[in-house]
Amino acid sequence: MTSPAKQVTSTPEPRSGHPASIENFLDEYNSSRSVDPTAMNESQRQALHILLTKPPLHRIRFSVQEYKTIPDFLAAWPPSTTSQRDVAWIPVVNPRLDRVRNDDKFGITGAWDKLCAEQTPTIYDLDTLAKHYSCVSGKWLFFAPTAKIDAFWARIARATHSGTLGFSAKVAPRDEKKDDQMICVFTEDYLDSANVMKVRDGLRRLGVKQKIGYKPHVYTECRVHRGNAWGIPPMLYH
Repeated sequence: MTSPAKQVTSTPEPRSGHPASIENFLDEYNSSRSVDPTAMNESQRQALHILLTKPPLHRIRFSVQEYKTIPDFLAAWPPSTTSQRDVAWIPVVNPRLDRVRNDDKFGITGAWDKLCAEQTPTIYDLDTLAKHYSCVSGKWLFFAPTAKIDAFWARIARATHSGTLGFSAKVAPRDEKKDDQMICVFTEDYLDSANVMKVRDGLRRLGVKQKIGYKPHVYTECRVHRGNAWGIPPMLYH
């Protein structure tokens, strides 16, 4: 069973870095950014290739017009029997906090790649890029056995939609080659540690007892995965 990396912290990791360096770097980078597709870095080219060539999966989303109630939506899309060949994710949002993301993916990955080419990046650099490019959301993630995934997901989906958890949540459809499935619960600002921990406590009250990890969206965009070359922990909280 897959699980997040072992980096146990209950408070934000210390921010360390060089404020003047990263701020000057951002000014220089943004003043020279090109919109020419030929100027894309390798990560951007790969993302564009996938976007243009991969067949789109069916996108689903709860709405009262189509499903009327959350129980109806859960009955229509049970994660234990919904195949990943049909849909990428099964999402639910808090209607009071639903928002359109306006983060600049190409901008942040381009700035990160340029920064990494010039120096060894730090957690402080990630935080600065996240704020600069409005990429401050993050997610709690954990895996649950397929045999129990419907019950786990139903509790989390109801809590999310009622406004007592994060601003959105999603569950991975079933992969016939695996016996567990991922659930993600999102918060709006990973730098707001009090809110992040409030959502974690909410998950515990809903019966999530297994190990969980919290990953800022900027870590995903900048490829800060387990065993990364920069020695940055891939999970900020546990």
